[in-house]
Amino acid sequence: MSATRSLTCCSAGNVSFGSSFTSRLRTRSSRGRALRVARLECVNAVKFASASKAGKRGEDASFTIQEKDKTFLAVYDGRNGADAAQYLKENFYNNFSKEMESAPPANAFVSAYVGTDKTMCTSTPPGLFGMFQARGIGGARCASTAVTALVMGDNVVVANAGDCRALAIKGDEVSQLTVDHTGESEEERARMEEAIIATLKEKEDVAARIAQRDPSKVFLYGDAVSRGTGFTWQLVQAGTSFPVGSAVTRSLGDAFLSSSDQLPRGYGMIAEPAVTTIPVSDASWLVLASAPVWKSLGNEEVAKACMSGGDADAAAKAVLAAASAKAGEDEDLTVVVAQLDA
Repeated sequence: MSATRSLTCCSAGNVSFGSSFTSRLRTRSSRGRALRVARLECVNAVKFASASKAGKRGEDASFTIQEKDKTFLAVYDGRNGADAAQYLKENFYNNFSKEMESAPPANAFVSAYVGTDKTMCTSTPPGLFGMFQARGIGGARCASTAVTALVMGDNVVVANAGDCRALAIKGDEVSQLTVDHTGESEEERARMEEAIIATLKEKEDVAARIAQRDPSKVFLYGDAVSRGTGFTWQLVQAGTSFPVGSAVTRSLGDAFLSSSDQLPRGYGMIAEPAVTTIPVSDASWLVLASAPVWKSLGNEEVAKACMSGGDADAAAKAVLAAASAKAGEDEDLTVVVAQLDA
């Protein structure tokens, strides 16, 4: 066992209790692939812990840190690779802290989400992707949704982009502090479809001009339509269809669906977060988790599992266990729990 500091972030395999020692705990599933990780930190009256299970893709990341008078918690749910989530784990808090120097937390979250997304989308990845001048961390289609929370003073400020959620639990009351940015939201669907149609119209105009010069290079663009909780829009060339879609309408690092110099409107993917502020007194527990947790369990089920734990460490493990029982082996699951009235 080794001494730990109060300044921490989650790292696979470490389990720390209080602020005096660190031990290692590994449990594996029957397939030998899922690694469960839990971390507990206690600073002043806030105790927090995380628990995760790596599935087939291993694209989740979490980050927790305590500095002076504030505690920061985050879950990043990656897609099409782990690079975007890992980038956020390593960089988002620093970006947010810089914004906090000149803005209140709610405004700082918005600026940090939008600014970090812009940096990610305009970055050139190393290796093969970079050789072909691809955009984005991990390639143009690698991205991550996010949920972040700041406990500071008398307030809890939560921000999210995508379908990661945060819950506040106080006695029998369970409050969702985030917005699910998916195609199930009429407002989000309308916003994204408007951007898609505008972009396709721009491309259609370009295609028409190209066709006038060279009829062999005619591109036809289908209308944008919503199907279920996702989106489908198609580029058709010589009778071949290339569907492209996303189940979420907001994320960070999606260079393929976001706006660019070539596509001013993009396909409607944005990183602007929903932000909610509540008094600390309105929550005894705070639960942040990646999307598969919420697809496996309802808010009330998560709250029940959390309350059964007793402390932050046990609560995080209980939520993870409940989600794991329903999600299956292939899903990445990440949970962060904060006990605010410890």
